[in-house]
Amino acid sequence: LLVHWTDNPVDAEKQAAALALRFDPAPSEIDGIPVISCTVSAPRWAGRTVNRICEYSMDIRVRYKEVATNA
Repeated sequence: LLVHWTDNPVDAEKQAAALALRFDPAPSEIDGIPVISCTVSAPRWAGRTVNRICEYSMDIRVRYKEVATNA
């Protein structure tokens, strides 16, 4: 996940951390598929755009429950 937010690195990091909290606890489902677990890494500085907007990246690992589909 790449968070692209403001030209202030402190505010951008706070926004990335707040976004990470939306996955804790893990959502019960995503797009109708049950979620077993969801982990998010700490925000990492990813640099600035040409417009000087700060970017932070986070890894998200989601484990879904296997569901039967009609194939």
